[in-house]
Amino acid sequence: MKKADFIIIGVLLSVSFITLACFLFFGKRGAYVTVTCDGEKYGTYSLSKDRVVEIKNGDFINVLQIKDGQASVIEANCPNKDCMHFKAIDKSGETICCLPHRVTIMVESKEEPEIDAQTY
Repeated sequence: MKKADFIIIGVLLSVSFITLACFLFFGKRGAYVTVTCDGEKYGTYSLSKDRVVEIKNGDFINVLQIKDGQASVIEANCPNKDCMHFKAIDKSGETICCLPHRVTIMVESKEEPEIDAQTY
């Protein structure tokens, strides 16, 4: 490796770190979470109200906990339970996915997202 290679790697790492820091420290807090199962909307739940939601999709069960403005999966009957190991989410755009159950939990803000594509 040459000196220029180290400089390029350093610049890329710096840009990545700055982007991550901006997202973590300046990310917009979400207002609610939207749960989808198999691509279909399952429900929308406010982050301002503490609750426990049982998400059932056939024999598959995931338990979503909303507490102190954050959402996390506290129980699942999938084989690897990766969805339970995600950190609690509260910023707009953050997601928790359970691939075996095809469940997605996404934090969204109060504002409507901009339309970036339109189908006819």
